[in-house]
Parts: sequence; structure tokens; C-alpha cells
Amino acid sequence: MAEEYLPHLWISDEEVEKLDKIPRGFSEDRGLDFREHGEVLSTGLRNIMEAYDHLASNSLSDEDIVIFKLVLPEGEDIYAERKIAEKEGLKINAIKDKRHAVVSASKSMFGRLQKRVGTYKGSGSLKHFQYVDEFMPYTADDKEAGSLKKYLEQEKDRMSVDVQMMFVPNLDPDVQERAAGRLIEKIDSLEGQHARKRYNLADGTAVIRADLPIKDMRSITDDPAIYRVEQTSFFQLSPSAVTNLVSQDMQLDPSVNIDDLPVVVVVDSGVIFPDEYSALVPVHWKASGVSGSATTPHGTEVASKVAFQHIGMQLTNQYLTPRAKIIDCDVYGADKGVAPDEMSQRIEEAVVAFHDVAQIFNLSSNTEVAIEGDELSMMGYQLDSLMRKYGVKFVISAGNHELAKNASNLEEILDDTDARISEPADAMLGITVGAVAGVDAVNAFSKANEPTAYTRIGPGFAGYYKPDLVAYGANIDMSLHTIQDPYAFVMLPDGRVGMDAGTSFTAPVVAGDLAKISTLMPDNDVLMAQAVLYNGAQQIWDAKKITKEDAVYMGNIYGRGLSA
Repeated sequence: MAEEYLPHLWISDEEVEKLDKIPRGFSEDRGLDFREHGEVLSTGLRNIMEAYDHLASNSLSDEDIVIFKLVLPEGEDIYAERKIAEKEGLKINAIKDKRHAVVSASKSMFGRLQKRVGTYKGSGSLKHFQYVDEFMPYTADDKEAGSLKKYLEQEKDRMSVDVQMMFVPNLDPDVQERAAGRLIEKIDSLEGQHARKRYNLADGTAVIRADLPIKDMRSITDDPAIYRVEQTSFFQLSPSAVTNLVSQDMQLDPSVNIDDLPVVVVVDSGVIFPDEYSALVPVHWKASGVSGSATTPHGTEVASKVAFQHIGMQLTNQYLTPRAKIIDCDVYGADKGVAPDEMSQRIEEAVVAFHDVAQIFNLSSNTEVAIEGDELSMMGYQLDSLMRKYGVKFVISAGNHELAKNASNLEEILDDTDARISEPADAMLGITVGAVAGVDAVNAFSKANEPTAYTRIGPGFAGYYKPDLVAYGANIDMSLHTIQDPYAFVMLPDGRVGMDAGTSFTAPVVAGDLAKISTLMPDNDVLMAQAVLYNGAQQIWDAKKITKEDAVYMGNIYGRGLSA
């Protein structure tokens, strides 16, 4: 693969594998015994109806809909073979992975499906059924996140658990509304319990947050309207660890016309620039429900990276040169942690408020738990929905971990599954950014161009490469102290600069890069700017004679490379 140069705008060389295209149609015979295979399919359909008959909670019992799982054989692709579902009147509500989809049908179409599978079993006609491996009930076991199952196993003495229950996507809005009402009534009927909140994601999909008694949880999560159940994980800002504070009295470069600078929306804890730089933050906004002032300078630090990239490289200059303006969207206020239901609504409110004037949104907030990757996280799903609906682009921090506290070298950290990216860095349409060290230093965890000891890495959802890019960030030493280098410096509200570490401060570097490129694109097209950004990324690893395994490894550490 290394010997053949395959130029791609969106996909780096290491991610490309040449495959021979083998056209195939439904008429091709897979060589199955149609009687045996037909019986498997018929049994699956019977099991689906039997499962419906035994549900403790069925908010769809009065609705003309049946929801179940469609499974294709190994090597097949749900999206490519979606005409199978279309032919049988099935609606693909959600694709779980290449082979598995959650589908729905009216009760009459489900009855028709049963009869047509019977025809296939009896005569071998309707050959497209060869490309269905199974029809299966969609059960609570399919819906509950692995981390939730692990928690329930470890915390057997707990009485209840705070969960988020996401409805099956793409339900008819009226059907979803009625089902949500019934499910909330069911939850509220449980002894001493109530649904905390019901809200909708950007595409209209409902989510209910509730405290559920562990003994009764399956009676709720088995409901056919529910698609995904996760334990509620709060969004938190990395605690400020600013060191080596120094004063600087630099003025903004007078040759830069601030009015002409591109705009980046910083969705964070609030931005306070010193008076002499205040023109760079023309808009300050708080989301509904946000009160008080930030207890951390996090938002200001992040915004300084958007506006000035690497301040440490400008400290000896006569002037400080800005490259972007900031719209300050405060979604934290005095809160140190925000529940996902509140965060989801606050972020959407920010996008609705500013998508007409800005296309680039920086989000340097993550949960503390690594993704599982078998399902897109709810916030990852929400960000993707917002990006599709409003034509914006989120630049997202990969997240941080503390594995360096118990590790003796970088390899140990990178091999740990707990180093995987955290929600919402798995958003497929977002630009997820990790951190690499910019310089060598004595006693450092990482050499120049190696991942920092705190950055999270891939793979992302369904094994896709994440992060998408990396940027230079602060390096740390074996004692976990930030090492002084040009990439470590951030600005504080009082105008002083200091050093801080985290992917919170590499994501805004890329957000500013994207904003700068967008000014060169026709109509400031952010998707074209993203393509140029990706195409210009620097490979900071040795790509000579790289094996497929090495390419995958590098892709899940560096993505497409260093934002240049």
C-alpha cells in the first residue's frame, strides 16, 4: 500500500485499501437451502411477535407499528442493500452497524412479510431473502450500553440508577409523542420514582431522563419505543491547572482589521478578555438556565487559542496578532458539571441563535468515560444532527484522561482501552482534535510529535478513525507537571498568560485554523475549508513501507495528521 500513491482530498493514503468491485444482484444464488433458511427467518418473525406479547411495558401497543432488528450476512452492508427493506415495506429507523439495523413496519406489512417469507421457504422464490441473515426482536439487552451493564453488575446494592433513554429514531412524531406520554406514566407509577425530564434531540428524537429502580429497569427499557439506554454522565470542564503566570502588555497588531476576521463560536464557560482585546469578543451570550459566573477561566483559555493560536510564539513580538473573533456562548455559568439533557439543549440553543452568522463552533467539553464504540453516544448523535440541520461544523476536543498517574511510559498509556476518546468526540461529522507534543524536553512523557500523555485516542464509533486531526499542545513530564514550551501558553481574564495542558486547548487551535481557511473559500464554505484543512494536514509519522496494521494504529492516534 505504501508503494502506490493514492491522492485523496478527504482520506489520507494510509486509510486507503484497494478492493476489487464485485457487482452482485439479488438474482445471484447464495447456495442456501431455502427451506432451512426460510425456517430461520420465519422463526425470527414469530419470536418478534411473541416478544411483543410478553412485554411488561409496551408504549406502542395501540399504535400500528412493529419494531425489530434486521441482520444481514457477514460481508454485506445495510446501506448498500437497503432495497431489501424497501421491497418489503420496512422502514430503516437506525443503522447500528454495517450488518444490523433497527427497522419498523405497519402491522399489515409485518403480516405480509410473514407470508412472503413463507413463500420463500416453500418455493425458493423471492430470492432477495437470501440476503437476510435473521429477523430478531430488539430487546433491552441490545439497548443497554455496556458501561451501564458493567455498572449494574458492580453496584448490586444500589436501589436506582440515573439513565438517559433515547427513543427509536425516525418514528412518526405523533406516535412518538403518545409513546413518550405512556412511558412517562409508566415510570411515574413505579414506587417512589418519577421521570426527571423529557427532551428532544435536534432531529426530533425523544429522550427521557429518569431515575429507575434497578429491580424494575428492564420492565421499562424493554419497551419497543426505546432505542438506547445509557447511564447519565455529566459534562465537565477540565480543571484549570495554570502555572508559570507572567504578565504581558502587548497591544493588538494595528494592521489587522478586526471587522474582517472570521468568527468562531466558543461554547464553553464564558469568555473574558482584557479590555484592550475586548473587540475580539463582540458578543456575550448565556444559554437558558445558565446562572452565575464561571468558577474557572477555561472558556477564556480556549478562546485565546482560537484567537491567537500559540501565544507562546508571539510573546517576544511587538504586537499580538489575532486571527479570529469570538462569539462567547456560556453553557456552564457557575456550574462545574452539566447533565447531558441540559447540555444538549444549551448547545442546540447556541446553534439556533448563531448559525446564521457563524459556521464554526468549538466545543472543548467531554464526559470522563471512554466511549464503547458499538453505538454512537447520544451527544455525538445530537451534534451530528445539529451539523446536518444547520450546516455548521463542530470542532471537538478528544478528551483527557489521567492514566499517566499510574504509567511508567507513553506506550503503556496508548495501549490502555481507557485512553479511548470520550463523548461527544465520537460525532461522525465533527472534527475531533487530539494533542501531540511540540518539542522534546528532559524527563518528558512524550517526544516531539508523539501523543501527549493526557490525550485520548481512537478508534471512534464503529472503528472509524478518531481523532480527525491533532495539534501541538502542552507536554507534561513524568511528575505530571506542564513543561514550558511555546505551545503550552494560554491567556487568562486578567491579561496574564500561563501554561495549561489538555485537548481543550488543541481543539480551538484547529477551530481557528478552519476559520482562517474558510475566509479563502467561495462564500466561506466551511465544508470546502474542512476539505482543505484535511488535505493540508502534515504526516508526522514515518509513512515509508507502512503496514496496514501500522496505518490503522497511526490513524487512531493522529487521524489525518497535524493541522498545519
